[in-house]
Amino acid sequence: MLVYLDSADFIDFADGKHQETFDELQELKKDGKCTFVYSYLHVMETLAPDAREYLQDRQNVGRIIKKLCGQNALPFLTDYLEGESLRQDGLWAPLGFADDLNFDNVFREAKSEIIDQLQTEGRINRYERRRLKTDSGMKAWISENGVSTAKSGSNHGFDLPHNLLYDKAARKAFKIEYELRLFDPERYSRIVFDLRHGDDPLRQLIKGLERPMFDAMKRAVETVKSSKEELRRIENELTELQSSADSASLERHPDVDSQFSRIKSAKRKLSSIKLDIPPPLPGADDGLLSHFVRIMLAGETPPKALSQITDIFHLYYHPACSLMRVDSRTFEAFKGYAPLKDKMVRTIAELPEAVRTN
Repeated sequence: MLVYLDSADFIDFADGKHQETFDELQELKKDGKCTFVYSYLHVMETLAPDAREYLQDRQNVGRIIKKLCGQNALPFLTDYLEGESLRQDGLWAPLGFADDLNFDNVFREAKSEIIDQLQTEGRINRYERRRLKTDSGMKAWISENGVSTAKSGSNHGFDLPHNLLYDKAARKAFKIEYELRLFDPERYSRIVFDLRHGDDPLRQLIKGLERPMFDAMKRAVETVKSSKEELRRIENELTELQSSADSASLERHPDVDSQFSRIKSAKRKLSSIKLDIPPPLPGADDGLLSHFVRIMLAGETPPKALSQITDIFHLYYHPACSLMRVDSRTFEAFKGYAPLKDKMVRTIAELPEAVRTN
């Protein structure tokens, strides 16, 4: 049984909250009652530090994710919707993402930096500079003279050992180690902070998917709201008109037919509004979005934050999970959605019993 937690649960556990519940969940996992899973959405919401003072907190959250979930990562959302299933290698990023990391540039930059440093210090001439650009030349020079650790390593979360400057086998092993570090929740915060100072590139990818839906929903609600307001205004005018004339003269009142025509026109306009809401992501449960839109339109309340779209993205994983911990806002919004009826758990305190009885 796969159990999907709310991002806030990982944060609370890292802060030492709900310790009794955390211990219960650990026991249930140990007894084989459930498997906890996480996705990139959790990574995006909990592990990317926006400032140095939050770095330690994010690393603590990463340790909790690793402790509860191990390497049980759900595929990146678009890959999951295309048919990818639970991975047990901890890869939550898009398929091929690690392949796109240009390690060769990293190594070339490190080597160039060392060569520039040596030339600035007057330790090599132009001939030696050309020779150091080859693996064999760099290996021979380091063997004879030694060299300080490549400075550019600090830009990638850890130092570059000397042998990466000339040893192809060592570079290949380094790439594997880099990937393990990058996708390890416990190490991810440190690396993404060093690389992007809190600007997680995958976060921008998700935001790029969310923003069109968010903007379209706001426009749809505002369109319906203004149309309903116009209809109510016309109906109020008719009510006032009817109350100002006696029943005998009402039928002959020149404005009555006009008002009824305007009401019919307004109702037709309201029923024919094109909401222009982007369709769900390919392969997604389109009922989730439709349900959410109906609730918004009925309440004439547009989404207030992109996080409400993120909530829907989390729920797109529901076919893979037996239980999903959600916050109160999400629970209230989707409690009437049949596919989630027996899956959503409103509070973390309720989760152990839900696991035992599911």
